[in-house]
This record gives sequence, C-alpha cells and structure tokens, in this order.
Amino acid sequence: MGAYIAATFGWDDREQQALFDESFVPELFEIIQVDGEDAGVLALETSDVELWLGLIEIQPRFQGQGIGTSIVESVLRRGAEENKPVGLRVLQVNRSARLLYERLGFVAYRDDDLRVYLRANPPTPT
Repeated sequence: MGAYIAATFGWDDREQQALFDESFVPELFEIIQVDGEDAGVLALETSDVELWLGLIEIQPRFQGQGIGTSIVESVLRRGAEENKPVGLRVLQVNRSARLLYERLGFVAYRDDDLRVYLRANPPTPT
C-alpha cells in the first residue's frame, strides 16, 4: 500500500505516522490469520444501510494465494445476508486492486482525482 500512497501523495514518515495515530481505531480492525500466523488486516464498518470495507491488506508473502479474494467474498456474503451493499474506495493508481474488486462484482459509482468509489449491491431476490 505504501507504494500507492507514495505515488498519489508522496511519502513523509512523520506525516504518515501522524495520520495513523489520529485515525487508528483498534476496534475496527481484525487480524487475518493463516495457519496461526498474522497474514493481514481487515477493517469493516457496518451501518444500517451498508457495509464499508475500509481496509484490507495482506502481507506480501501471503499474497497471490486467494486469501484477499476469500475475505472479500465473505464480506459480500455477509452483505447479501443482511441485504446491504458493500462499499469501498481504492486509489486511482492501484489498478490491480480495482480490477480484483470489479472481478468480484463491484461497480464504480464515483471517482475523483485520487480515488475510485465502488459498490457491490446484494443480489436481487427472485
């Protein structure tokens, strides 16, 4: 993620630490574990109207194994069970993440110079 932040905003260690310190809410984060090892982190916020996938990060040595896809699919299932859309945003420069989300059913509904906002609506009952 750091490379995408650097490409979008530039990187300043002190600024990044300050942003982290002011915005980190431990209750929102879940550690993703694989075979007892910490493999990543997930931040999922829920409201009456949607699930917001605020962050999913998988450590590099665990990437490419379908772990992130599996986690996102589980969030989509939860959204379907609760009849809520799942929303997220991704940096414009992070094209690989956007492609993954679109492959999983997310559709862009808004963008700006820095980010693309995507949403996956729950399936329509038949």
